[in-house]
Amino acid sequence: MTRMNSAVTLYTTPECSDCNPLKGWLKQMGIPFDEQRLSYPTGTRRSDPLTVVDGHAISGPLGEQKRAIFEALTMTVLG
Repeated sequence: MTRMNSAVTLYTTPECSDCNPLKGWLKQMGIPFDEQRLSYPTGTRRSDPLTVVDGHAISGPLGEQKRAIFEALTMTVLG
């Protein structure tokens, strides 16, 4: 079961090669999100995309982000 009422924010940049695939995956999974487009001065260090789920930042390679986002949105119901 996923928590669809969770707040998901995706921070993207125009140069980000993983941003569009991650946005597509979120849409495919039916996960609503708010996109915040950022720009960085030339030569600055950046990590993108950055996803925040209920106040918890998730970054890293695309596959790791997908897994972490899914885990953050998944509730385990104990009997």
